[in-house]
Amino acid sequence: MPNYTICKGFSKKRKSGIIFYIKRKSEGRKKMKFGLLGETLRHSFSKQIHSVFGNYEYEYYAKSREEAENFIKSGELAGMNVTIPYKELAFSLCDELTDTAREAGCVNTVTY
Repeated sequence: MPNYTICKGFSKKRKSGIIFYIKRKSEGRKKMKFGLLGETLRHSFSKQIHSVFGNYEYEYYAKSREEAENFIKSGELAGMNVTIPYKELAFSLCDELTDTAREAGCVNTVTY
């Protein structure tokens, strides 16, 4: 199973954005492929935003809860943004968390 790292989160308690970083245990380079994981993604502008600011592949991954768990565990992407309703699921699958991530109780970015 890949190692998960939390990069960003949202504190439900503080009602504000939080940024925190952990270095990942890496077994080697991943291709530059990223995406957004969620249940319904019609509303998202993530792909357009990433196409302007980055030189990498970025796709949408609409998944059921079971599919989302397997997708997060697969490590097939270099990293992903996570949206509702899977932020707490992603949190539960991380190998390492900062104190801030534990306080937030959810994450919105996972890197491998």
